[in-house]
Amino acid sequence: AMLKGGSEAKRTNRKLFDVIYGAALSAGLPEGCLMLAETHDDIDNVLKCHESIDLLIPRGSNEFVQHIMNHTKIPVMGHADGVCHIYADRSADIEKAVPIILDAKTQYPAACNAAEMLLVHSGQLAGALPAIAKALTEAGVTLRADERARAAGIASEAADESDWGREYLALTMAVHTVDSIEEAIAFINRHGSHHTDCIITRDEAAAGKFFA
Repeated sequence: AMLKGGSEAKRTNRKLFDVIYGAALSAGLPEGCLMLAETHDDIDNVLKCHESIDLLIPRGSNEFVQHIMNHTKIPVMGHADGVCHIYADRSADIEKAVPIILDAKTQYPAACNAAEMLLVHSGQLAGALPAIAKALTEAGVTLRADERARAAGIASEAADESDWGREYLALTMAVHTVDSIEEAIAFINRHGSHHTDCIITRDEAAAGKFFA
């Protein structure tokens, strides 16, 4: 296996590689069973090795994945879009929900796993939503919300059907109200890309249902 991490985490990548490689050798795998690629030249060379490499698994932006797919004969297991949802359940802890959602949207908006869609249980319209919306707008995020969320008094533009299932890759986030976890799951399965989805809840049964 050949591993390649982002250049912004080069030293962390090296430490992780040392741990993984050491574990592999301890398990009886042969020396040289793992390699660490660190430069774009390394990757360009890898893309030419279609007689030696069985599979590439790129992680990153849609543009990056498409570049890999278009410049190699090696089979590629890659994703197309990152329409990622984060669902604030009826039992979500407001103090935890605010920083989690803020980070999920703003830490790197152009990343494929950035949250594009906030689903809010109707029981949180007067609870968690105002605090979440305030933190997002203060961070420069433009919200596009449905009528029920806007009626809760948040600063938002009006959303329409084109906002559901949309990958913004920017400081824009859609907000949609649901009345149950079942409705949230159905909405994600209909409009999401099954890339990265999250539930914020204190209810273990709800978390289990969501993951299942």
